Amino acid sequence: METVGIFGGSGFTGSALTRLLQESGYRVVVFSRKPHVSPDSSLLYSTWNPQAKQIDAKAFASLNHVINLSGAGIADKRWTAARKKEILQSRTESTGFLAQCIKDIPNRIHTHINASAVGYYGADPNRYFTELNPASNDFLGKTCRAWEDSARPIESKTRLVIFRFGIVLGRAGGMLKAFEPAFAAHMAPVLGSGRQWISWIHLSDLCRLLLYAIQQPTVKGTYNAVAPQPSRQKSLIRHVAAAAKGWFIPAPAPAFVLKAALGEMSIELLKSCRVSAEKIQDAGFIFSFPDITTAAADLYR
Repeated sequence: METVGIFGGSGFTGSALTRLLQESGYRVVVFSRKPHVSPDSSLLYSTWNPQAKQIDAKAFASLNHVINLSGAGIADKRWTAARKKEILQSRTESTGFLAQCIKDIPNRIHTHINASAVGYYGADPNRYFTELNPASNDFLGKTCRAWEDSARPIESKTRLVIFRFGIVLGRAGGMLKAFEPAFAAHMAPVLGSGRQWISWIHLSDLCRLLLYAIQQPTVKGTYNAVAPQPSRQKSLIRHVAAAAKGWFIPAPAPAFVLKAALGEMSIELLKSCRVSAEKIQDAGFIFSFPDITTAAADLYR
């Protein structure tokens, strides 16, 4: 039985990924600052603290694959100067520390998968961004570039795969959980004009994609983790609201209101960014939910 270590594994994506890995026959070690005991022999919790440069070396040495999802939530708090520093450092410090551990601790790791985000790209409604496009010069673009750069030293030791996550759609967290109160009231929030392109991915497809990268040794380098068919925000929320409650009333949230309430963070809600999934499809991955209609129907079936 091979062992997968998940860093940042107690969150929305990590919890779903843990279940899939166990169902697929892997032993999982979730590294956390506050580990707890699991009654399941295929799921262990172990200690790590990248800020203090602490890790359970014995547990780390047992890993065959590493998946790093660590990082402070992008949308959890308003982007003050202190929060922006935390968002950046929580990613670069954890990734840099993992690279150092792979170098310093004897191990048998042959795959390292590191998260990034489509915030890497800028705003352009007229084209698809591919993995070859440069990073945007805004806060998230610079953050994602630094995040990815902190993983590069791993390439000399093991196979490195970087996935730039789109907006992850799942009932247990992320954007949909934030919108649940509106759906319960049969409202569909329309952000700004609602015409901005959203590059998204169903949580199930994202977890399957991470598993695919473990199992396919030819998958190497940087890939976009997005569904093949982006959706305009108004269309996306309309399909989700309809699947959730059957009927809905559009609830406009004008751009100036979002800017006043959220500050700089509102840029990410209002920008139009279409991101291509072609590279990972060419690598053989098949999406179960390529469009928002099938994704919404599955999420609220």
